[in-house]
Amino acid sequence: MSRCIEYRTLVFGLIATAAFLTLSIVSGWSDFAAWGLVAVAFVIIAIAYAIVILHTQAMRMFAARSEEEQ
Repeated sequence: MSRCIEYRTLVFGLIATAAFLTLSIVSGWSDFAAWGLVAVAFVIIAIAYAIVILHTQAMRMFAARSEEEQ
């Protein structure tokens, strides 16, 4: 499990750095503004990811419970 978390963190870091560099070069924004937008985007992504994971777990539990009743 820890390798999965380490890999996911590495991928998020690479994507964040690429997004920051793209924003700062293409738009000419300051470092603070570019990192701020990247941080906001990743917070939104993290919340959406958590919702999807929790929903998937809930649906699996519901399906398992339904199978037990039959």
